[in-house]
This record gives sequence, structure tokens and C-alpha cells, in this order.
Amino acid sequence: MKTKTLILAAAALFAAGQPALAGCGDNSGPGVDWSECDKKNKIMSGNDFSNGTFVSTNFGATDLSDTKFGGANLQKVNLGRTLLRSADFTSADLSKAEAVRANFEKSNFAGATLSKGEFNRANFSSANLAGVNMSKAEFSRAKFDDADLTSANFHFANVSRASFHGAKLDGVQLDGAYTFLTQIEG
Repeated sequence: MKTKTLILAAAALFAAGQPALAGCGDNSGPGVDWSECDKKNKIMSGNDFSNGTFVSTNFGATDLSDTKFGGANLQKVNLGRTLLRSADFTSADLSKAEAVRANFEKSNFAGATLSKGEFNRANFSSANLAGVNMSKAEFSRAKFDDADLTSANFHFANVSRASFHGAKLDGVQLDGAYTFLTQIEG
């Protein structure tokens, strides 16, 4: 009986010392940890994922319109072909995110980080990207029409063939950025 009790006690101590694993089946909500989960091809619009953790999560081709990601960790997240219209990314970390052809139209990125991410052909039309760090990221053929990019940081980013028609570009930093055939008008 003592041996069985010792084994159970040891197992409990071992489990208590282990980090909590992401629960891919956990309900959506603020603070959820869906790291490395597969959430592609779903309709999840209007959710509140504030302060959640989504490191290496696959949201490919998912509808996340009007979703709140304020303060969320979205490093290395897959947002390829994802619908994120009017989403809130205030103070979110999208470093090294993969968001090719994602639609971020009218989204808010105040205080967010998009550095070293892949956003080729993404749509940022009418989005708030004022003061956002987008250094060393890929934005080839991205659309920033009518977006607010005041004081945005594009240091060493690729913005070749991107469109900035009617965008607010006061104080934007393009030092070392690749701007081949970039469209800046209006």
C-alpha cells in the first residue's frame, strides 16, 4: 500500500512541475492557449481572444472578422487566406507570422508588432498601422490603400509592388526597404 501511495505522490509532483499544454479543444475566450493547434477552415468571427496564446497555430482560410486579439501572442501563426476584416490586434505580437493573401481590411494594429512576417498580397486597406513595427517583413504586392501608416517602421522590409494609394505616410520609416515598383500616390 505504501508503494502505491508513493507512486501516486511522485506522479502528482511530476505533473505539477510540468508546463501546462495548450488545449486545442478548449473553448474560445480571452487568455485561451491554442499554441500549435489546427483551427483552419472554420468560422470564428466575433470572438474575444484577448491576451491569448497562438504560437504556431494554423488559422488558414478561417473567418476571424471582428475578432479581438488585443495583447495576444501570435508569433509564427498561419493566417494564410484568412478573413480578418475589422479585427483588433492592439498590442498583439505577430512576429514571424505567415499571412499571405490575408484580409486585414479596417483592422486596428495600434502598438502591434509585425516584424519578420510574411504578408505578401495581404490586404491592409483602411487599417490602422500607425507606429507599428513592420521591419524585415515581406509585404510584396500588399495593399495599404487608405491605411494610416503614420510613423510606421518598414526598416529593411520588402514592399515591392505594394500599393499605398491615399495612405497616411507622415513619418513612415523606409530606411533600407526594398521598394521596387511600389505605388505611392495620393
